[in-house]
Amino acid sequence: MYTYSQVDGGVDEGSYIESNLQVDQQQGIDDQSDYYQGNFDYLDQPSSAERVHAVNWKLTSWSDLPVSDSSTSVNQQSIETALAAGDPVVIGIPVYDNFFYVTGANNGYYARASGVLEGNHAITALGYNSQGLVIENSWGAGWGNNGFATLSWSFVNQDVFDAVQVGPLTTGQPV
Repeated sequence: MYTYSQVDGGVDEGSYIESNLQVDQQQGIDDQSDYYQGNFDYLDQPSSAERVHAVNWKLTSWSDLPVSDSSTSVNQQSIETALAAGDPVVIGIPVYDNFFYVTGANNGYYARASGVLEGNHAITALGYNSQGLVIENSWGAGWGNNGFATLSWSFVNQDVFDAVQVGPLTTGQPV
């Protein structure tokens, strides 16, 4: 919410991944223990003290990865390459009804979208395996397999519409 509240100016209309990462790179992002607004308050802007604290966690870089909206493996290849280099990847996906009900059954495996399109969502990709892309969702431990899931490669290659490789944080000393 630190970046989202600033990108959207207190209006809950969604945002682009890159817009949030620009804030992260330019001013940093406050950590949850210091940011009193929490994970749901998009109305209130960060205080001046929170902005000062945020400079300790700036991104050094980020870059868009090639994606394709077809069944080719462009998405899989670009995401695997970034993750193998040790960089996390933020992906944009469409969220259909069945995504809300991913559970720990089958280790949180999500094979394909079904139901009504509810909107779009950004998620952090942390790794991959032969089944697909391992993600951590921001919805907490009650979703998926304790907050994690594996998106099938067919879903990734067909439905991921944005992918951004995130570089390391700056190495500043906390204030």
